[in-house]
Amino acid sequence: MNFEKDISRIKEEKVYEANKLVKKEINYDLIGQNAEVLGHELNWLKGLIRQRLEWMKDEESRSEGLDITPPVIIHPNTPYGQFVHKYQLKREERLLLIIALAPAYQPEVFSPLLEKERGFRIKYDEFGGITDNLNFQFLPTLKTLVYLIAGENAELTGKYFTRYIEENRLLDEQIIVFRNLSQDSDRIINHELRLIPEYVAHLTRGKETLPAFSSDFPAKQLITPYALDDLVVGSFTKERLQLIIDWVNFRDKVLERQGASKKVKEGFPVLFYGPPGTGKTMAASIIGKLSGKEVFQIDLSMVVSKYIGETEKNLARLFDKAERKDWILFFDEADSLFGKRGQVKDAHDKYANQEMSFLLQRMEQFTGLTILATNFDQNLDPALTRRFQAKVYFPRPEKEERELLWQKCLPEGYCYEADLPISKLAEKFVLTGANISNILKICCVRSEKRGENKIIINDILDAVRIEYSKENKTF
Repeated sequence: MNFEKDISRIKEEKVYEANKLVKKEINYDLIGQNAEVLGHELNWLKGLIRQRLEWMKDEESRSEGLDITPPVIIHPNTPYGQFVHKYQLKREERLLLIIALAPAYQPEVFSPLLEKERGFRIKYDEFGGITDNLNFQFLPTLKTLVYLIAGENAELTGKYFTRYIEENRLLDEQIIVFRNLSQDSDRIINHELRLIPEYVAHLTRGKETLPAFSSDFPAKQLITPYALDDLVVGSFTKERLQLIIDWVNFRDKVLERQGASKKVKEGFPVLFYGPPGTGKTMAASIIGKLSGKEVFQIDLSMVVSKYIGETEKNLARLFDKAERKDWILFFDEADSLFGKRGQVKDAHDKYANQEMSFLLQRMEQFTGLTILATNFDQNLDPALTRRFQAKVYFPRPEKEERELLWQKCLPEGYCYEADLPISKLAEKFVLTGANISNILKICCVRSEKRGENKIIINDILDAVRIEYSKENKTF
């Protein structure tokens, strides 16, 4: 393919990607109406808190349940109104939603529950809650919610506690999560009720956002300006990648046609394996781009836990969230998580094998695309490799592919000096795309230092030595 055409097409795609990121025109009238709706919801919450505090003064009223009939949403076309309609929220769920939203939107709602004069602390222990001394505010817990409704009525408390835990879509779909911020208790009733940040943005400003990297969601989105033709791999590898893209694009039609028979499983776990720097991560991001799906690379260091059962919980949250959003999950260096199961010699081995069994089962149940990448597929457990729908090998590039990489990896705005022997470079140095990209980065700095935009052979040779030294190699 012509090099100039490649560059022209890449430029066009970058412009296209940039245009996709242009902010939508802000509808200030809608935001104002949404603020009015939220104001009514918060006044409803304030009134319930005020009433419960009044009833706490009377022994007979302490055990009475509050009437928690929510206000009418006067602007149903607002982000908050549409969310309530979409999930068909009942009054108990409406109250849960506004309690979880209030700390991020209007934390002073909980001011009556705090003692500020004698130090920043909770004034009424009955309401539960946690004090955030850093931001000087009250963080509600499930106990806050249940006590607000049921007071000291044991029967109502048990009823609502069970209902919120067992029958709640906002918790099931991780729109609201529990966070254990108190070192004094592991009981879930004392955990903070936290509305996920992307939903805070949506419910208050109508802004659609993806989850930020955090302990709750230890993953970062992969975005690429490139297309499949820009990936320098052999034809066999490219055919396998096209098969994966076709599955993602036509999965729904296949599943719809088979009906209830379910002879074709919904999940499609695949394995990318091969030396580092050969394009595995780039391929995952291109699959997402061509199928219109977000791709998230999982940070395994934040998923794997030394505590029994925590790894499974962390992965279950990731799979659940990705499944509901139809995202693609990409596990790089997956052998650190999906390694071979060993002989059970102690309790640690036993639980490690149990984790593996759980992960294998969860991957098969996942209805989306899971991509595992490793440099050494022989390090993976055999029980895992049998479950892959496809295995895609990314070998070190051959001489012709390396020559193409020297062209494609050259940054825009730079050029090679005349008669620079790219063909000889490709023949002499067995490098991957990542290696060549690193080498050219150094060359660009050197050319700028000289006050020009030409890449010269001496700089390339020096940068190759630097790159080789990382692997204790010389030439």
